Amino acid sequence: MLLAITTFGSRVSPRFDCARSLLLVDIEKGESISRKQEAFKRAPAIKRASFLLNNGVKAIITGGILRCDYFALLDAGLEVHAGFMGEVEENLRRYLTGNLPRLGPGLHFSRKHGDGNRGRTFMQGR
Repeated sequence: MLLAITTFGSRVSPRFDCARSLLLVDIEKGESISRKQEAFKRAPAIKRASFLLNNGVKAIITGGILRCDYFALLDAGLEVHAGFMGEVEENLRRYLTGNLPRLGPGLHFSRKHGDGNRGRTFMQGR
């Protein structure tokens, strides 16, 4: 299974839409077996989702994310872990041990569109 982590140096990129690089981690039986750094061009969410799918990515770990980007990734069939900060290695370890929730602290999404918050990133408490 291929996991992508948006990166900014050794840390998880603080925003999905601004991430310029990815760490692609091939995982087998709960262990990382290979890694590759990849450029991640700025593009609309649907193109980024297509890029991820075309490269075989099944899951992604990222920082703050626009709601429209979050749902574009989900709709493309990706497992999305959003709202995370800190070191890439720590977040990867938590993912491999099953201790990384889908949404980070303070991140809340809804498919409702009548709340006046369409497309905004929800990052309360940060």
